[in-house]
Amino acid sequence: MAFGLVGFSVAAVAFVTPLLLPGFNRGAGFVLGALVASTDAIAATAIARRMHLPQRITDILEGESLLNNATSLLALELGVALVAGASMPTIGGSVLRLIYLVAGGVIVGLATGWMIHWCLGRLNDAPLEITLSLLAPYAAYLGAESAHTSGVLATVACGLLLGEKQSESLSARAQVEASAVWSTVDFVLNGAVFALIGLQLPSVLDGIHDVRPAELALDAVVLIGLLIVLRMLWVYAVSWIAFTMRKGLKRPAARPRANEVFIIGWTGMRGVIALAAAMSLPELTSAGAAFPQRDLLIFLTFAVILVTLVAQGLSLPILIGKLRVTRQPA
Repeated sequence: MAFGLVGFSVAAVAFVTPLLLPGFNRGAGFVLGALVASTDAIAATAIARRMHLPQRITDILEGESLLNNATSLLALELGVALVAGASMPTIGGSVLRLIYLVAGGVIVGLATGWMIHWCLGRLNDAPLEITLSLLAPYAAYLGAESAHTSGVLATVACGLLLGEKQSESLSARAQVEASAVWSTVDFVLNGAVFALIGLQLPSVLDGIHDVRPAELALDAVVLIGLLIVLRMLWVYAVSWIAFTMRKGLKRPAARPRANEVFIIGWTGMRGVIALAAAMSLPELTSAGAAFPQRDLLIFLTFAVILVTLVAQGLSLPILIGKLRVTRQPA
């Protein structure tokens, strides 16, 4: 889901949007798909824990959200290069660029993580340890960007390594205090992104004033419906394919439960990463022209986030109860 579903969503949105949304070509559709392909499982996992969902469902949602943001942002980087670049990249060149982005980003991230881990292991002062851990993602990102690789994947790789080595590198006091610090930082950054998009939304709406509100609402509904259908199709298909393959290999496998698969498919809320990605779109192409459909891309992303968080988020506890997928708390 962290890789296949994102790729499936990006490709499907890129193919379908020129047919459904006026003024969109495949390039703009690819960028739109990359913006809205990844999910934010924070709300879903919070509800899952409160409603005592089976642990395997919570694990799937958390595992998906851990990597799908990096996958979608990598797709966005390729999409922006395709739309805003001075020349059309070839298929071979795109594949080589993708390999370099992924491999280079992971290598830089792991190297940065090991250096931070080595430094943390030689400190025994909680404020210094926490400060160094706060600088780690920026060091990984900037290092990878300097090497023209994927800063997002470098940050993810660095974070995974430091998270795995946390008990070895951080002192007990630093581990306790770092948890509170990171929770506060996460809250502040999430709030800041939504505040910034709120400030930018009037100018975005001014940029699409020639589109009637009814058309904007219809475009948003079409896109949201498409994303929900794509996720449902992928989740149901892959769960049964995996079950069939394990059964064919004579490996133990539980038959997928339709109600549990539906809940996983319904937890497709989009969040702050998609919002930040939309705000990062360049205003101009390399030729100096306006980036195609930039204001509409930001508006549609904002609409997807708003509707999925409100509609799917609020209905999720009701569906969990109706479909009876809860377990008794231990």
